[in-house]
Order: sequence, then C-alpha cells, then structure tokens
Amino acid sequence: MRLLEGIWVYPQSELMTFFRSVAPDLRDDAPIHVVGFRPSPAVDVLRTAQLYANRLFWYDHHDWAPEDLGAMRSVLSQDALHVAPGAGSSLPTVLGPSTRRSRFSDKLVDLAAGRFTQHDYERWGRLWWWRLGEIAKRTGDRRADVDALLVGRPSDLARESARLEAPPIPEEVAWVSQRDFRIVHFAGYSLVVLVVPASLDLALCARIARERYGAPLSLAVPEGGDLVLLGADEVSGKRALDVGALADQIGEKLAHAEVLADDDHVARLRVRGLAEHPERLDDVIGEIAMGRSLLEG
Repeated sequence: MRLLEGIWVYPQSELMTFFRSVAPDLRDDAPIHVVGFRPSPAVDVLRTAQLYANRLFWYDHHDWAPEDLGAMRSVLSQDALHVAPGAGSSLPTVLGPSTRRSRFSDKLVDLAAGRFTQHDYERWGRLWWWRLGEIAKRTGDRRADVDALLVGRPSDLARESARLEAPPIPEEVAWVSQRDFRIVHFAGYSLVVLVVPASLDLALCARIARERYGAPLSLAVPEGGDLVLLGADEVSGKRALDVGALADQIGEKLAHAEVLADDDHVARLRVRGLAEHPERLDDVIGEIAMGRSLLEG
C-alpha cells in the first residue's frame, strides 16, 4: 500500500488505545488494517469491529478462542479477516490476499523470512533489520520512520547505510555462535536442528546456523512451542530445494502435523503436542530424510 495515513505501533494491551484515540480522527473512508493482534479485550474489540466493519481488515497468527473467532467472522467479511493460528508471523496472512507491489516488496519479505542475500544484507538489510526492531519497541505513529521503505528504492537505502555507523550485530548471531546444534546427515544433505528461545527470531537463527555449518537445510522450533520451520539455502549448481513440497508430505504422513500458511514462501508445520512429546520432532526429521526426491523437485 502506497497511500497510508499512518502506521501505529502498540502492544496487545493497548489495542483499544488506537481505536479510542486515533481511529475517530481518520477519514471516514480510510481503511484500517490491524496486524498481529488478538481480539482482546473481546467485548470492546467486537463492539469496535461492528462500528468500523465496512473498512476494517484484520490479520493475525495467534490462537483465538473459538467464540471470538466466530463472533469476528459474523462481523467482518471473509476477505477482511485472515487468521493463521500458530504460524508465528502475520506475514503470510497479509500476503495471501494482497498483490505483489514491487520487486522491493519481495526483498522486504525475504528480509523478514531470513532469506536475504548476503549482498543486500550487508548493503542495507542489517541496518533496517535493527531499525525496524527499534521502531517496534516504541508506541504511537511510526509512519515517518519507515518512509524510506515505502518509497522502495534499495539504492537510496544502501547510500544511507554507507554513511552511518554499523548497527549492533543481531543477538541471534551470538546465540548461534556460542552453541552446538544437532546435525542430521542423509542422502548427501545435512540438516541443522535448532530449538530457539522465544525472544530471538526463528528464521534468522536458522539462517545463521545453516551458514555456520554449511548445511543446506534447517529445522527450527521455538522453545515450548509447536511450530516447526523448515528452511533451505540454494545448493550450488542446482535448483532451490523445495521445502514446501516436503512440508506438504510431512503433513500428509504424520497425524499430529499440520501444514500452515506459506504465502510468504516459508515452509511451516504445526506439530501438535510437541512440547509434551518431543519425540515427535524425530518423526518429522525421519520424514525429511525420506523425502529427498521431493526436495529436488
């Protein structure tokens, strides 16, 4: 979206602050896109959703109470409510109903999904990875902070980055470098397996671990969660590994595995009961080892 009245950042606990303090002052026809929030407090949010129903669009990845999801569906149209429980990111729910805006939009998706090329990361991706994290820590209107990204000119971002002191190295780098991880070898491939603290970015940790071990594949799980992220780097001289097809196969073979939204081209599975049954991760790894033909397309 190019024409935006503002971008407001709030924690979940202050969702109604936006609707009470900001939304009433917006143009009557201005669409409102809510990204990454549960409908909580439910009574207040549902009442507000009815008020703005003709211009409210909602995207989220959290688990919703069935009664809240049903109530919201009765208020918002099918093309206005997009919820992907367990995905760990609202990005696929946003991209699913959206149209591709530009090649630069694709680069931003790659940055968020840990697929960024080293070239782009060094030129401007590292700065903006850090900068977006800082923006997310402060509440209120952050539109001015992301104007450069909305314009979508990587060359301008690279020139700016070259003039500035390099930002701190991401915490994920130190975390990965200070630990050893399980490596699974099969059919000429290697797979690095990570269990990542919730405070760190799952995709970035997996990307760094693949680079550290020279492994083309990764399997990353958040501590105490049931999300499984399959990641892959391009193999020299070959086509990209098709981890999406592999995730589909695992979802078909394992009763406790569910394939999640992948509109951002990230292969995700939800392994029910993983925290209570950690051996189910070995089931997933076994299916990966059996799926070489799918990887190679």
